[in-house]
Amino acid sequence: EYEPNLQESMPAVETEIHDVTDTFVRARYSPDEFSDQDVALIKKEWQRIKKALRGGVDKGETPH
Repeated sequence: EYEPNLQESMPAVETEIHDVTDTFVRARYSPDEFSDQDVALIKKEWQRIKKALRGGVDKGETPH
């Protein structure tokens, strides 16, 4: 629901916002389980989003 607005306001982490949103929906509504690799990736992406919220991610910085 909020994904498009967040992506527009934080383009440096657009991909991370999508991935975290997609993972939340999957965790909430699917019986799928997550691998350790999935969890590690999402944690890394969430940290990057938090950094962007604090103003620490440059638009030109390469994600991941």
